[in-house]
Amino acid sequence: MGPAILICSSSSPWAEIIFYGDWDAAGTKGGPLIDYYKEVESVAGGEREVRTFARLFLVPGMDHCGSGVRGPSDIDYLTYLENWAEKGQAPDVLVGRHVSKQESTPEYPRPIFAYPIEARYKGSGNATEASSFVPVDPRVGNGERRRQR
Repeated sequence: MGPAILICSSSSPWAEIIFYGDWDAAGTKGGPLIDYYKEVESVAGGEREVRTFARLFLVPGMDHCGSGVRGPSDIDYLTYLENWAEKGQAPDVLVGRHVSKQESTPEYPRPIFAYPIEARYKGSGNATEASSFVPVDPRVGNGERRRQR
């Protein structure tokens, strides 16, 4: 598995933490990072409690901290973390952009929802637009759409 990065804010007595990593790292489908996050949940009082200070984002096609050629790995984590720590705006979705290695300019945007929610193409609309993806909770039925807050 590629490295899982942990970002903490020390601007308050309680740290806000964003875990992120490649969804496809070494064919694990996020397994080791998900296992770690679930262990945090079990030690820290469950999913609801952990979401008060931590979020996990699995980025498809990221490959080892952004070297991927397929995924939306250009993400401004620091702004999301600052908004959480300073304004109380915990991120439920990040917007990542794919960066072409040839052009080195951000291309299509994609939503990356906080685990366990996944982004799924809604079946219509431009696949290069973030608005063409919906949040899906794979724990509910056959991955029914989850209402955005």
